[in-house]
Amino acid sequence: MKKTILINIIIIFSFFIIFELFLRAFNLSSLRGMTDSYFDNNINIEGKAFGVKFYTDQYGFRVPKKNYKYNKKNKNIILIGDSFVFGPGIKEEETFAGKFRKEMRNLNVFNSSRPGYNLNDYYNEIKFFLRNSNNNKFIIFLNFDDFKSLQIEETKKEKNSVQNIRTIPGLSKINNFFRSKLYSYVWLVGVITDPEKRYYIDSLENFNEDFAKSKILEIKNFIDNKENITFLITPYSYQIRNNCKQTNFILQNKIKNILVNNKINFYDFTKTFCNKSVNNNLFINFDPTHLSVYGHEIIFNFLEKKFN
Repeated sequence: MKKTILINIIIIFSFFIIFELFLRAFNLSSLRGMTDSYFDNNINIEGKAFGVKFYTDQYGFRVPKKNYKYNKKNKNIILIGDSFVFGPGIKEEETFAGKFRKEMRNLNVFNSSRPGYNLNDYYNEIKFFLRNSNNNKFIIFLNFDDFKSLQIEETKKEKNSVQNIRTIPGLSKINNFFRSKLYSYVWLVGVITDPEKRYYIDSLENFNEDFAKSKILEIKNFIDNKENITFLITPYSYQIRNNCKQTNFILQNKIKNILVNNKINFYDFTKTFCNKSVNNNLFINFDPTHLSVYGHEIIFNFLEKKFN
């Protein structure tokens, strides 16, 4: 009896190991989570985001290697955004920021993005660069995380079981541990709960148009007649599923109306991504917002053509 139980345990464990290796080898899943210390001190550190190593500089910006140096004589291109621009799960040299940095050797390319940033943080980053340097070109990436006001974020109630688990300290730690270690756990949660759809619906329900307009205009008015600025709108992975249903682009249309009505320079990546969506590899598997290597290549190609 004991021998039979032991054999069954070995079989189950072996299957689990093989499944983990299979998911990883064929890029069917990926890890989640970020080095905890990053949120306490992100200056000159080495950490991991979605299982991939990253480095930061003396400003806390993601860079290719330790002790990376900028050329003070060069003009600056500043990429501003949240984790979408930071590029978790992707090696720095394979992110669009890293590729763009390598291409634009005669310019300083700053990846000033940080996970969790929103429009308030973008405004502060712009003020930092205007105080410390001249000849800046700002490229601000907008996704719909940016348009939930701080009041909404602080007061909204969690609505599904996965979110509720994350609010319970003990279970939250267990969840974070499994997400950062097991490909099979991320795959299973992705298959069962459809995080891409959940994330989109949450953003749709909590979109704050007044907050979006006020912050975009605050940034625009602050930069006007001082520096060059371009806004780039990026879609969620759920929006480009199922042949890019037009009914899923309500948020894009609202943001574009704000930008058009106020004569602000922008480009919407939704059409570009929809043209590429047949490849189904633009985003990390089961991830609502973060790009795959291929997705980063698409953004880089646009930046290269527009700003080279």
